[in-house]
Amino acid sequence: MFKRTILRATGMVVLFLSFAAHAQISITRSDVLSLLGKTQITRDDTTGSVAVNVGTAGANKTWDFRTQVLQAQNFTTQYVTPQATPYAAQFPQANFVQKVVYTGTSAGTAYLFSNVATNNWTQVGLVITTQDTSFVEPANELIAPLPAQFNQTWTVTTADTIGDFATFAFINKSVSVYTADAWGTIRLPLGDLNCLRVRNNNTFYSLTYFNGTLFSSDSSKGIEYLWLTKEHGAVASASSQEGETNPNFTDASFFALLQSTTTAVEEAQAAHELPSGFALAQNYPNPFSATSAGSTTMQFELSRAAFTELAVFTLQGEQVRVLTARVLSPGAYTYRWDGRDEAGRTLASGTYIYRLKTGGVQTSRALLLMK
Repeated sequence: MFKRTILRATGMVVLFLSFAAHAQISITRSDVLSLLGKTQITRDDTTGSVAVNVGTAGANKTWDFRTQVLQAQNFTTQYVTPQATPYAAQFPQANFVQKVVYTGTSAGTAYLFSNVATNNWTQVGLVITTQDTSFVEPANELIAPLPAQFNQTWTVTTADTIGDFATFAFINKSVSVYTADAWGTIRLPLGDLNCLRVRNNNTFYSLTYFNGTLFSSDSSKGIEYLWLTKEHGAVASASSQEGETNPNFTDASFFALLQSTTTAVEEAQAAHELPSGFALAQNYPNPFSATSAGSTTMQFELSRAAFTELAVFTLQGEQVRVLTARVLSPGAYTYRWDGRDEAGRTLASGTYIYRLKTGGVQTSRALLLMK
């Protein structure tokens, strides 16, 4: 289950394209590699049924997801070099890694190793680690041809075989037909962005062979969309319900939206990389409303006395509110933020970063303010 969750989530981060307004959209090797060093927080819906408006194919489209409601959990994606992982030696041909960290009920980490060359981007390996197990799988699967452009189409076929084909075997096969079918503007809480949309018409086959003869077969279809931007890579993803054939579907089985992107290494530390006893929890509720005296709670824990600062920033790095800045003793602390700046003005809806700095270390998380 965790492997399937990670693979669906990482659909958010398998492509990164360059956009020039009113001109051809293309992707090059340098575009992909420019993501290295960035950390993103993405929110994905966990209900299995989300009302969406994916829009239609074509040029100069607009998709407005500013008020999209998600009953969701967050996952973090870091773009790193293979040498920044424990598995570099197992995939020497890789030069690009997407590290996806999940918490909560699907806790675990996935590393997608790929080779970004001049003419193509190819996945060469996958590693999934959880509290109980570790999974390592070599691969040789095309992610996208390079350079790519609007209206380009490519097909990716994968197959996994369990058992012996000559005696008894199960084969799971996937055929994905990708098309860059639209471009335009996507509207998100973090702002309006130029984007390219990629559609994936996929078909899954389950085949059973007995003594080398096909014994039974089953298949299902689905449609997936990725919205891709120059600034942040993939910022939204939607998957239809199983069996859907209408490209303008309104009921999604999976939907995810980018919440924030940071490039500062200090602010991108994962919780497990921080000193013992130093932890910053996700705010609750999230999203929250600043109307009617609404507020959100931020909690953190200190293992030793130190000067500590908890502050809120915009995605552009502008400090809007300091919640505490003083010497604190070891222990657990709770602070509330009402969505206002230092002057008491209610801030605009959108994604903000709250950062905890103490004892020479710091970490941050994203929150969503809605009116």
